[in-house]
Amino acid sequence: MRGTSLARWGGVMLIVTTALLWPGAAAHASSSAIATGASTADGRPVAWKNRDHWSTPDGWKVFPYHYQADGSSFGSGDRYTARFNYTGITAHGSSGVDPHTGITIPWAGANDRGLGLVQVAGHTLTSEFARTHGFPVSQDLERGMTGGFLNHLILSRCEHVDEVEQLLRDTNDGGGFNGSFARNTSTIISVFDRWGNAAIFEIDGDSFTRDNITREYYPDENGFFSDPHIDWKDLPNPADGTYSGFDWRTNFSKVNWTKENGFPYFVDNHITSVVDNEIVNEGDTPDGIHDWEDSTSAVRRHTRVGIRMDDPHPIDYRYFIQKNVGSRGLGTKWYMETLSRSIGDLPSEPKPTGWHVNRNVSTFGVVLVGNKIGDPYEGKLTTIWVALGEPAVSVFVPIFPFAGAPPAELLDMYAVTNEKRKLVYDYDSDESCGQSCGRNGNSTINTDALVGPGGYYGEGGIQQYVFGIENWAFALYDAFMADLRQSDLSEAELRTRLADWQQEMARTIKAHYIAGTIPEYPALQISEVLYNPITPGTTEPDEMVELYNPNPFPVEAGGYRLADNRDTFTIPAGSVIAPGGYLTITREDGALFAERHGRQADVTGMNLILGNTSDIVTLYDPAGRKLDEVAWGGFIPGWDLQAGSGWSLHRAGPESTPASWVVGDPTPGSGVPSDSPAATLLLNPAQPDGANGWYVSGVSVDWSAAAWGGGNLVTQER
Repeated sequence: MRGTSLARWGGVMLIVTTALLWPGAAAHASSSAIATGASTADGRPVAWKNRDHWSTPDGWKVFPYHYQADGSSFGSGDRYTARFNYTGITAHGSSGVDPHTGITIPWAGANDRGLGLVQVAGHTLTSEFARTHGFPVSQDLERGMTGGFLNHLILSRCEHVDEVEQLLRDTNDGGGFNGSFARNTSTIISVFDRWGNAAIFEIDGDSFTRDNITREYYPDENGFFSDPHIDWKDLPNPADGTYSGFDWRTNFSKVNWTKENGFPYFVDNHITSVVDNEIVNEGDTPDGIHDWEDSTSAVRRHTRVGIRMDDPHPIDYRYFIQKNVGSRGLGTKWYMETLSRSIGDLPSEPKPTGWHVNRNVSTFGVVLVGNKIGDPYEGKLTTIWVALGEPAVSVFVPIFPFAGAPPAELLDMYAVTNEKRKLVYDYDSDESCGQSCGRNGNSTINTDALVGPGGYYGEGGIQQYVFGIENWAFALYDAFMADLRQSDLSEAELRTRLADWQQEMARTIKAHYIAGTIPEYPALQISEVLYNPITPGTTEPDEMVELYNPNPFPVEAGGYRLADNRDTFTIPAGSVIAPGGYLTITREDGALFAERHGRQADVTGMNLILGNTSDIVTLYDPAGRKLDEVAWGGFIPGWDLQAGSGWSLHRAGPESTPASWVVGDPTPGSGVPSDSPAATLLLNPAQPDGANGWYVSGVSVDWSAAAWGGGNLVTQER
């Protein structure tokens, strides 16, 4: 049968989603997902949301804000009161303000106790939806708390998923708020806590369901996501830390539960499909889609999110933003997953985005990263990655609720992303006046500007540098988190570290995003050269060059090149240097090196034959850019370093200058020896032959005029 509401194209792409355009209904939609336990890469929960909004002119002007708990109460049913600080994502204008209390309301966020929340509108739970299908209205439409205010209550009062359920029970009758008899809510929220527990709550005015995340959902033999979702609210919940699985929502409920008045939260009697941009319900086969739903885009997005969630690899925060998953993950020759930015198949000609996960009306994307049992700091490492604008053209930035106020650079980031958005859409008004006017007048996206001509996600256009910036940020974030999870800081120290780090990240990310550039990683460095080992004969097969990785992430050194004054050596593929680690490269097969130094060289076969009296070693990256060099014996003017037989030159400073190098015992794979200074080695070529760079039992001779006391030898401990 044909649905009673139709969605058609007219002129430019126009999705008429009548469920969203009833009088008094909020004109917005969203997509969300959540995963935890064994379904994530590290067992920590992650939650994602793209928010769609077009009903208020400035609802696209989104920003993060910090709420400071003040102990306030919303009414007689408030057993918790406002006790936790949180960071939320909101918008300017009426969509970001509660109409009853005037406070700022979040549409996603996390608190400083590790509870994270993402929310989507529940179109099949609205008062008009119930009335249309012959059921009584459950909402207090005049005095009840709104969905945004409910988000605020949850984030400011709850630290455990069970407390979210309790708060909902306490507000089914209004909770004493504003003299109401019920909430004014039709919403679906996904929450996790610091124990890794996760659940989805579907909420109308006076009731709700709880769908615990305890399994993974896959399509059946017909390709439908038809497995039932049960209501857990009156059942025993899993133990803390045992939740595991994934689930997703667009804008309709999925829990098979019926209210006492007969209103069903989920109706699934047919195959629901889109034919010629119309909703069609036919047959008697359940397919996992609400048969009363009449939003074309919601039906399409439901399936699209589902086939992304069940890709055969563990899910982490990067998966929702952008991650190289290999072609097996997508079932195509392509390799990049970016659920938040999904506009369907690429490469493509310019295409409409109205029913994709990333839509022309999407105003922000957010990914929350949680904690699990055993993590330190009681949830204070919870992270919000947020794209303050349509995700397809925006860059995700990390912030920490425990750090306090978000960086000031992010408060107007929406304006910066709006300028990028103008490169891919045609519009002449920044106002959001509906789905098909103002900034949403044309939903066709310029794929050449977005990803480059014939490009896939991240291969060119705006996304090329956006993905590059994010990859840089991901690497630093992963290292920062690994370090913090091993630390033992006071709360004040932790807050300072988080605040300082997010400030620098926001500043750097914003600057590069505006410029269309990618931050450079700290370059690999030459850290030690043993050019004159104590070796019988003249070929000195255990000469060594050592490289250092100053980054907090591994670096593949394969393809980098070393050169002396005659030859060049290319480091073989697979030569990975660990974060803060070293790579030792020697000439011979390793046996003599291992005998002399007590460890194997990482790379053998170097063809450089280093001069004992004068030479240079230069490091080039795979693109041929010179990264570092060290010279000795005056090969470069001013580079008068000299190490005697059996001694190494060691880097002891960050600059590529003679002042950054000292002489010491060979220490392959372990950095500067303890008896060498992390300071300047003073040399004076005018002094007696052989004096420069002497090194005797941990004491080096300084022949500079300041240290020479009229014929008395002055030594400086190294």
